[in-house]
Amino acid sequence: MSKLRSVNTHFWQDNYIIDLDPIEKLLFLYLLTNPQTNMLGIYELHIRRISFDTGIDKDMVLKIFDRFTKANKAKYKDGYVILQNFIKHQSYNGNMQTSAIKSWNELPLSIREDTFCEPIVKGLKAFDKGSEPIAEIEREIEREIEREGEGDSDLSDTEHDALEVCEYLLSSITDSDPNHRYNSNPPNLHAKSWLKEVDRAIRLDGRSKDDLKHIVYILFFDDNEVSEFWRSNVESGKKLRSQFDKIRGQLQRLPKFKQNNHDQFVDKLFA
Repeated sequence: MSKLRSVNTHFWQDNYIIDLDPIEKLLFLYLLTNPQTNMLGIYELHIRRISFDTGIDKDMVLKIFDRFTKANKAKYKDGYVILQNFIKHQSYNGNMQTSAIKSWNELPLSIREDTFCEPIVKGLKAFDKGSEPIAEIEREIEREIEREGEGDSDLSDTEHDALEVCEYLLSSITDSDPNHRYNSNPPNLHAKSWLKEVDRAIRLDGRSKDDLKHIVYILFFDDNEVSEFWRSNVESGKKLRSQFDKIRGQLQRLPKFKQNNHDQFVDKLFA
């Protein structure tokens, strides 16, 4: 079933929109009106779909999202579009409020925990019928975080290895960049995008703890063009798992990594 999405004509008079390039205006308008939009302003949409529908190159879409994020307008995270001010510009009836709250409740924890969503939560709290449900949602988030963070003694052998990799990845990120946001706001390593994804890399993908740590070592402490490109894109266990093969393949094509006298980490990695 098609959806009706109204865009106020003031859109074109907004000072932020006026200053955008034409390609940025197209993308912003698309984010407001594409078929995946909902009452919340946070919805799942693959980056390739955005590129296909708008005709904007995928890499350019991501670059524009970075600009939108810095301006506190929109963010792309883990396959989800987040429109920070969407609720503020809507007029909701009771059913719409219920729909927005339901959409929020169904989001992954990694999205609901993102500080970029704080204005959206405030907007949901303003709903007369939404205050109690939102409060309950927030309590459930806290309970889930507590459950995920309860003692490491309950971890399996592979989860212990995965946690060691996660801790090494986090320390590598912060040691290599003293100004990184993780220094002041470290992530929850027990969250799905960290511990669970690295555990899956070990159990399902056949990666060893050392293999994963070696890739991290090369990314953050070796000076080469592949590492320079990837280190800013591997900032969670999920990214480490999903990009492992691609990174290793690109590293193997570098002449220095084929030399027998290279670091023992690399010798073991490419054995």
